[in-house]
Amino acid sequence: MNEMRGSAEDPADVRAELADRARQVADGLHAQLRATGACWGADEAGTAFARVHAARARQLLERLDAAPARLRAGAPGRTGERG
Repeated sequence: MNEMRGSAEDPADVRAELADRARQVADGLHAQLRATGACWGADEAGTAFARVHAARARQLLERLDAAPARLRAGAPGRTGERG
């Protein structure tokens, strides 16, 4: 694992580094998902699975995409808030 850039004593630097890493993770996941496509198939079972799980998968990706900006800003969540 790479060491953090900047000073560990500067919270803004730490948040910026974590935000960069989160963006890399999100970008990598999106690339893999584009390459593999929907995993549940188009048959009856796959359609039923998608009805139950596709919306939550989208929500997860939206939260992952929002993570870098939230980290840079010192997002809610660090004080127990849920966003």
